[in-house]
Amino acid sequence: MNTKQLRNEIRALIIGLIIFALLLIAVAFSTFASNKKVTTELYARNQIVQISNDDGYCSGVRLRYVNKTYILTAGHCRKYIMNGLVKVTNSDASLHIVRAIAEDPLNDLLLLESILQDSGVELGNSQKIGDFVYKLGKGGYRPTFKTEGRIKKIEIISVPQFRIETMEDVVRCAVAPKFAIEQAPGYGMWCIVKSLGVLSDAQVIPGDSGGGLFNSKGELVGIVSAYYDEYGAFVPLSEIKRFLKSAVGK
Repeated sequence: MNTKQLRNEIRALIIGLIIFALLLIAVAFSTFASNKKVTTELYARNQIVQISNDDGYCSGVRLRYVNKTYILTAGHCRKYIMNGLVKVTNSDASLHIVRAIAEDPLNDLLLLESILQDSGVELGNSQKIGDFVYKLGKGGYRPTFKTEGRIKKIEIISVPQFRIETMEDVVRCAVAPKFAIEQAPGYGMWCIVKSLGVLSDAQVIPGDSGGGLFNSKGELVGIVSAYYDEYGAFVPLSEIKRFLKSAVGK
């Protein structure tokens, strides 16, 4: 074997080793990213709570905001509050009675105190059409029900507040600012409010209201509000941030 052939074989060996090393790095990074995704999702799952009374339940999200933990849920879940208090069941099945702090009926948001202060999900920084997202909620009496999809639309939608069943309901809706009565095909008459919503093909089911919409980092980017036009409808991140700033004062 001459010197030129030896050099070529050494060069080929070095290139092969470099390619092999790069493949190992890629596999390691992929495994790390996958494990991190599983870890953030598991953490987010543990921050989903159930808000209930004898008449039914909603979901809620334990959120860390300005060095304090709160429970954020959908505004129409106020129906489970009695005398300013509501029962919360945590992921470990422990129960707490907490009070309501602030509400934004026009954007379907409700803020509750949290007895547990050790953890909570963080808010995301942005959201846009096409983003991958997953929803976590307590729908269907599951421990935590996950669906995933992408953000399809961000537009003005009709958000149901309560069903119209009596004349008292009609009056209650009529006197509320920006509320209106609307027919929901197959579901009867409802008092609704028009507000900005994020629409995703991440499925929502009864009981998911107040649950969270999360990005791939496990950050909160939406709150389950309704089922709308074959999509899951969520309160957008921009309205959540505005509400928290107003409610908490920071």
